[in-house]
Amino acid sequence: MAFQQAGITAIGLGQKPTDSSQRGIHTTEDNLENYFWEPVDTAYRILHDLVQSIIEKPSLLSS
Repeated sequence: MAFQQAGITAIGLGQKPTDSSQRGIHTTEDNLENYFWEPVDTAYRILHDLVQSIIEKPSLLSS
């Protein structure tokens, strides 16, 4: 959240979107059934695209 407030794009993996009705991040209800998978999927897609870009054009790693 601090990154986003500073204008830096960030993904809170497994965290539900902020809303006023939320309790603390960790509760006795923490389990896979209650996990919020959308940010994890988004992060995976971003990482996959980044790795794929490097595979296709390794010169991206050169300075």
